[in-house]
Amino acid sequence: MTKPHTNRRATQDRARETQRKLMDATLDAISELGWHGATTRKISEKAGVSIGAQTNHYASKGELLVAALDRGREASERAGFSESELARLSLAEYLEQLGEIMLSGDSTYGTLIVEALAASRTDAALRDAFTETDRAWISRLTELALLTDRSAVPFDGAKIRQLVEATLYYLRGLNLQLGAHQDRRHLQQLFQLWLKELKLA
Repeated sequence: MTKPHTNRRATQDRARETQRKLMDATLDAISELGWHGATTRKISEKAGVSIGAQTNHYASKGELLVAALDRGREASERAGFSESELARLSLAEYLEQLGEIMLSGDSTYGTLIVEALAASRTDAALRDAFTETDRAWISRLTELALLTDRSAVPFDGAKIRQLVEATLYYLRGLNLQLGAHQDRRHLQQLFQLWLKELKLA
């Protein structure tokens, strides 16, 4: 006879696997098809699960997006720099690495955030769901910046937080430009100019 806790664990494992498939499919579908093209039906098909299973875990495409972004943030934190590695980076080097990630063309999460920002302008439900996750991303990235070597930077912590936030918004704008202008090198040069204006590069 199978023990009840063994059945419960198997059910929880299946649920986690379904959620993982749905989040991966959300990332892929929105990256490939854009926010409006990536319907919940297409996401479910890509994940290999039924619409019923999808709505059981995530009631809307907005919930899927937020779950995928939260998962991405957690994964990037686990794979990110240690405090000792950050302490060896200058603030400029840290921001340069953010720029490389966001402008590389390999940043699924960067693409997803840009799609979410554009869609949330006219989708109030998405905007409400996305705002908290987006603030958490920005907060985490500014906290990491404060762990870098800032000995050569003439700014206090509050000013650095503002500069990092402004830099993230600038990078998002450049990332959005990639939709119409495929010249990554030019956008990377613009980002270097931005860092020079900040007196960081």
